[in-house]
Amino acid sequence: MLNKINLDKLLLTLLTISCLLILSIFFIRFENSISFTYLTHVLTSGYEEESLLEIWYNIKGESMYVDHLAYPYRWTIYNWLFYDFYSIIFKVLNVAYGFEFDWLPTVLRLLTLTSSCLLLFIIIKINKNLNNKSKLNFLLSTSLIFGLSFGYWNITVRPDIISILFEILALFLFLKNKRNPNYLNLLIVGFILFIAWSFKQTALIVFCSINIYLFLNLKIKKNILLVLTWIFLVFLATLVQQNDNFISTLYFLDTKYPFDLFILFYNSAKLLTKNLVLFSAIIIILYLKLIKTNLYLKKSKKYVSSDNCLLFIGLFISLIYYLAVHSNAGVSDNHTFILIIFLNFLFIKNEGEILENLNFKKIIIFSIISNIIICIFVISGKLGRLSPNIYSNIEEYKQCIESTSRSKFIDKNYYRLPWISSYSNPSVETFNYRYELENNNLKNGGHEGLIENGFYEYLVLFNDNKYNLEKYSLNKLCKNFKIYKLISENDR
Repeated sequence: MLNKINLDKLLLTLLTISCLLILSIFFIRFENSISFTYLTHVLTSGYEEESLLEIWYNIKGESMYVDHLAYPYRWTIYNWLFYDFYSIIFKVLNVAYGFEFDWLPTVLRLLTLTSSCLLLFIIIKINKNLNNKSKLNFLLSTSLIFGLSFGYWNITVRPDIISILFEILALFLFLKNKRNPNYLNLLIVGFILFIAWSFKQTALIVFCSINIYLFLNLKIKKNILLVLTWIFLVFLATLVQQNDNFISTLYFLDTKYPFDLFILFYNSAKLLTKNLVLFSAIIIILYLKLIKTNLYLKKSKKYVSSDNCLLFIGLFISLIYYLAVHSNAGVSDNHTFILIIFLNFLFIKNEGEILENLNFKKIIIFSIISNIIICIFVISGKLGRLSPNIYSNIEEYKQCIESTSRSKFIDKNYYRLPWISSYSNPSVETFNYRYELENNNLKNGGHEGLIENGFYEYLVLFNDNKYNLEKYSLNKLCKNFKIYKLISENDR
């Protein structure tokens, strides 16, 4: 029978193996997605094309926030700083090293990866402050950031990682002074939380958590200061934009998806499977705090001022946010990042209580073993996605469409990117395009309506079954797509 010391060694060994497997998966994905010597034509995850396209428009100096219901049906769905910051970084590197737009995805993916590494550093620092004696800090944090949930998002041109980076940075600064936060500290925290929101408008979880914590601790003046600081900065940013489409996109999102219980269960199953260790830990913590000791049912000052109180508030708000959005089609792992980060903090904070009990330790060990098995399945190609979507025929594609005019429609997102295809008013099909089309919200009937009316001179179609092609004739047959040309009025 294994004793306590042997179980400790086994747990650390298994967690090390799990961490190494997770890093192996990440490096395989990185190698398949990014090269420093040649252009890679891949897509990682999360409708990456729409971010790349809008950053391209921003670099060109054109307006980003336009009417997404009108031609060319572009929709800039994130906050202003994401596009501005990523654009500035590319411009600087373009001047310094002469990068062309072909290199835009590679350069910006590396920027996201840099944000991931900084996020990992801050999480390790917070964990150290929460529990300086933790033996699991580095392994658990690394497994979290480069794990199965974060996965491709570490090398995807999206605002999720960098936005969370600033949220967690604000949390770190607040935790250092949470017992008696001074006004300067709160002003800095409020500003950083504004920066997080400026990258992605849903970055509100840490902001709400800190405010609830201050309220519970009767620090009302400081509560008000933090709220007013953030509101003032948000108001100022909105005023500077002077764009109705910016306001409607960020504050009055009109695309509504119905509640889907199946999608919620499916997404929840994925979340639990990918983070079994952390969810096992939180169940144990809840048992210890709520049932066994009854500590968190007491309205004591000691309770409301504790680290656990703040972390549980963050976990609760993250869970509410998760339940609110994860029943919608198109929602992915990125909406769970804050949730599992709070789970990580709670595990580390309560590590001693969890692992001093042999039965609890065995549960954690079993969870780690399960994670190892899942990682092996991913590496063997029997579960998940190890490689990105690879587009290997780009040069052949460019040669085939060379004779077409700028007035054309392309029905595959990646090929719509302007450094892949040269055409007028580039756009990509955003996640909400089909929804708006089905509900007849798109002006002129969307691309489908424009094709039906003969708006484009050429069509480049990978799937020609979805369109009314009465006004077009087959012009050229390529390897895996067809080119159609508008029939002239005389020929009709």
